[in-house]
Amino acid sequence: MLTVDLFYDNQSAFHGDGERVWVSRAGQVTVELLEPGSTARFESKLTQAETTALAAALTALAAAPVAEVDRLGIPDEVRTSLDLLGDRHSRFEVWSGDWGKQPPTLAKLYQLLMEVKTRALKEKAVRGPLNPSARYWPKGFPRPK
Repeated sequence: MLTVDLFYDNQSAFHGDGERVWVSRAGQVTVELLEPGSTARFESKLTQAETTALAAALTALAAAPVAEVDRLGIPDEVRTSLDLLGDRHSRFEVWSGDWGKQPPTLAKLYQLLMEVKTRALKEKAVRGPLNPSARYWPKGFPRPK
């Protein structure tokens, strides 16, 4: 079991597309792929190997807290965020192409989260219209403040 809930948000305000990934500390995985006018949602559970790897990455990140490597963005570039929601809230904000340029502990956590997302995308999707006024949020999942 994980000690925090994770939320990754990669949405383009300009184009109406992107992705959102939730991983609860209990191991529930939800992925949303957003397209203008529709969304596809995928739900899964963490495997034991994924839980172990994410827990190790979170422990390494907690042992040596880091700050994001940042730069000025360019027009239409998407600013992504990764929230760790536990006893305290940590948020990392990075330009979408820069996760591999982050400190090793943060880059590793992102890499593992993307591997979980890729596996979850193999599940059967639930499609529906995108309703911006009624944004989806998994039941029982804490919201970043």
